[in-house]
Amino acid sequence: MKICTSILLLLVFIIPVDGSNNLLFFEMQGITSYRQQEKEIVWYSHHPHETMQKPSFGLDYLRRFRTAGQDRGYLAIQARLAFDEHEEFKFEPQLYNAYYNFKIMRSDLWIGHNKTALGLSSYLDNHALLIADNSMSSLNFDRDWGIGFNTEKQYTDYRFSLTTGSGMPLYFKNNYLFSARMGIGDLNRDNRNIGFSVAQGKILKTMGYHYMHNKMTHDLLAGGFDAGIRYLNKYLMTDIIAGKYDNNNAYAALIRAGINILPDDRLNLEAQAQLFRTGRNREENLSGGFTYRLTPYLTIRTLLTHETNESSNTLTMQLYYLRGFVF
Repeated sequence: MKICTSILLLLVFIIPVDGSNNLLFFEMQGITSYRQQEKEIVWYSHHPHETMQKPSFGLDYLRRFRTAGQDRGYLAIQARLAFDEHEEFKFEPQLYNAYYNFKIMRSDLWIGHNKTALGLSSYLDNHALLIADNSMSSLNFDRDWGIGFNTEKQYTDYRFSLTTGSGMPLYFKNNYLFSARMGIGDLNRDNRNIGFSVAQGKILKTMGYHYMHNKMTHDLLAGGFDAGIRYLNKYLMTDIIAGKYDNNNAYAALIRAGINILPDDRLNLEAQAQLFRTGRNREENLSGGFTYRLTPYLTIRTLLTHETNESSNTLTMQLYYLRGFVF
């Protein structure tokens, strides 16, 4: 991880530029959950090993490069320090985004730590949201180390990525993940979007920066379908990934509905049903909550999750602060 980060930072100095735009965001969040089954309060949202969400503060830096008036690409780095009572020093350094994106006409080529080209999470940024997506399953990663290529046509876009299949940590043990997605339409522009994905590789089971199963690789072969539609202030999304995980049937599926109300969409209400299965392991979650923007920089979120398998409920609350500066 340190080697990749050093290479990305070095690009800031070796790429010739006539001018650059810099965006720096300061991020801070407080979070707590009450778990009904254990009758305890914890300082994380999903699992103590997951990177998000935990009480943390950090920086999100974006630098765009231009030469002779042309856009050459940008560097994105997002790092934070998160509280983790299970760590020896009680804090965990996290490197989230860490990639350079080269601009090639209407296409993008990135290298570093970025999104895989698989499913709904390939184009939605969910890192600060309490509601989970399918990257929480064993079939996808929120971020992964590698390279990727994105190109857009008038009504379609194509995404390809070749990554390590290790998620947040960087590790090499003959592991890899190839992903590809074709999307039709744009949810923000056309109010509708559908996508078809494929993935194949030998991946590692990780949760945050923690390896599971003694760093053994797992064969993955999967296909995916995702869709989203928006009508006025309402929207509906679905994401399905299904295939083989070590020759066992596996799938991850969700359906999410939401509505934005109040001026400037300051209040958002969401509900979601989600199902995971890997071999004999099966999870079902029902969740719902709201997001309210107190100010342009400060947001409060709550989420109530019912885990059907264990008949347990978890209530999570988050206070999230994000403010950007241009220089």
